[in-house]
Amino acid sequence: MRQNIYALETNANKNIQRAKNTLNFYNTLDARLLCTVKEGDDLIDAITNILNEAKKTGILVTVEPIDLANRLRTP
Repeated sequence: MRQNIYALETNANKNIQRAKNTLNFYNTLDARLLCTVKEGDDLIDAITNILNEAKKTGILVTVEPIDLANRLRTP
C-alpha cells in the first residue's frame, strides 16, 4: 500500500513540474515582447538575439534552441 502511495505522489510531483514548465514555456512564446526578427535574418543570430534579450529581462527560457528554431520557422 505504501509503495502505491509513493508511486502516486512521485507521479503527481512530476505532473506538477511538467505543468510549471508548460506555463513557463507559454509565458515565453510571445517573442515580440523581447525583440523583432526581420525576414531574411540569419536563424542562428535570431535565436541568439532572443535568448540574450530574454536573459536581460529575466525570462527563463526552458526550451532548447532547436525547438525555438522550429517555432520561428512555423508560419
